[in-house]
Amino acid sequence: MRMRSVLALALLALTACQTGKLASAPAPAQPDASQAEIPALVETTCSSCHAIRRDELSPLTRAPSFVDIANSHGLTHDTLVAYLSDAHNYPDVMDVELDAADVEAIANYMLTLRSEDYRRMPS
Repeated sequence: MRMRSVLALALLALTACQTGKLASAPAPAQPDASQAEIPALVETTCSSCHAIRRDELSPLTRAPSFVDIANSHGLTHDTLVAYLSDAHNYPDVMDVELDAADVEAIANYMLTLRSEDYRRMPS
């Protein structure tokens, strides 16, 4: 947990120093799940309740893992973005404020966790 705090603080410091996006570092359109980096926002905002990595159980047993969500029947990028954008859908414990960029970052990461051979982990 201490490592997460140090990492979050370091990322916050780097963000404060950054003046704009680097034109020479385009993001991949659809990163491979095994290579996808977890956005700092996901680490700091979501990981205290949800399992955000493969083969991990959620710290809060009522909170579905990101893998389970990503592999939900009928889930699309659009439905996930709509859910994350509408705070009225959230359970009370999930009272977080997300702007459009946050929503896109979370949705894009979550969708890298989809798998053709998905099997729900026992809780």
